[in-house]
Amino acid sequence: MTLDSAETLIDTLRTRGIMLCIAESCTGGLLCATITNVNGCSDVFLQGQITYANAAKRNTLGVPAALLENHGAVSHEVAHAMAASAVRQGVALYGGSCLGLATTGVAGPTHSEHKPIGLVYVAAVLRLAQHRAPESLQKELYLNGNRENIRIQTVEEALKLGRDILQKPP
Repeated sequence: MTLDSAETLIDTLRTRGIMLCIAESCTGGLLCATITNVNGCSDVFLQGQITYANAAKRNTLGVPAALLENHGAVSHEVAHAMAASAVRQGVALYGGSCLGLATTGVAGPTHSEHKPIGLVYVAAVLRLAQHRAPESLQKELYLNGNRENIRIQTVEEALKLGRDILQKPP
């Protein structure tokens, strides 16, 4: 199912002339790997970054330290900031329309007092060249299963969110 979802997203991006950039945390490269399993993905896939540590989120993506301190890495705010950064970087590289996808969450087996295993946030930010303001969608998920299953479900949800934002009217 995930590969079919990735193929659908890539086809839609290709048809609309939109490039893709990814910022991952809890999926640890699985989202990028799923995209690169699609033949011809290089037509639309610019780059992906695994920013697992908070320092990487700050220094590579420019996620403000205050967001990380006030909300934690596993939050709507940080997921959105990661996706928005992916879009900014994509626009800087490509200059046209860009979709940014981001994942952050707790895949397990350890968890914190306030953030249970399976709590995941995915975000999509779409900047169309002809529009000034980007569109965004975010989703909070409570997933079940072991670490691997949570990561796979997160990838599926991120791909779905990407498809959903592309279907929104401008």
